[in-house]
Amino acid sequence: MLGGSQQQTSSITHRADFSVFRGEDILGKNLATDYFYKFWMSHERPARKHIHPEKMKSYLENLVIMDVQRNDDDIALHVRLIGTLVAHYYGEITDKDVNAMPNEGAAKRIYYLCSLVLDEKAPLLTGTPGFAEDKQYLEAWALYMPLFDEAGAIEKILVCVDIQKLTKPDEQP
Repeated sequence: MLGGSQQQTSSITHRADFSVFRGEDILGKNLATDYFYKFWMSHERPARKHIHPEKMKSYLENLVIMDVQRNDDDIALHVRLIGTLVAHYYGEITDKDVNAMPNEGAAKRIYYLCSLVLDEKAPLLTGTPGFAEDKQYLEAWALYMPLFDEAGAIEKILVCVDIQKLTKPDEQP
């Protein structure tokens, strides 16, 4: 099992290395992900056609769009677009599979979360603590949102990623 031990309440799952939030528990944790959760909820069946980059200019560097490709019982996640902020932390993988990421743990987590989104057909928010190479403490929030085709199948997953630097324990705020 990815992430080791797991505890779950009705809409929150805590794993050893990240937490997953569902429904109304998504709101109030991060401004960028709140914006996109409200965007997603404002459409009956959000699709790629509902995404208008000119209306999302301040968040374009935070976005990832992945094509979902189904193969028998398995899926492949092909990165169609990756914003500059996301690429800075996770690597430039436009036009590649998520597994091309240098961070194998992050790739496994993304596949796991996208599988949950495909099963639940609803957005999921993750909160993941981490470290940058320069030993800065970070907190990454990622909202995974399914995008539907005309037949109602999920064809893409839109992700809003916001990475925040946190104060190190030995630093004064």
